[in-house]
Amino acid sequence: MRSLAPSAPPSAAPCLAIIAKGDEVLDWREMRAHCAACRVELLESGDHALSDFDAHLSDIVAFLGLE
Repeated sequence: MRSLAPSAPPSAAPCLAIIAKGDEVLDWREMRAHCAACRVELLESGDHALSDFDAHLSDIVAFLGLE
């Protein structure tokens, strides 16, 4: 199976530099631009804990090709 996610750098430091900027919240537009080649599901009013995970389970299963 081919991954559409961009390759992560080989060590944690450069990877963290890409996604973390202190304690600020990641701007969804910045994330969208960084992951332009990926399928992105923006959840309005969503939280980082994905509290409504069960509502998205069928999409996740389909994305993983497990249906």
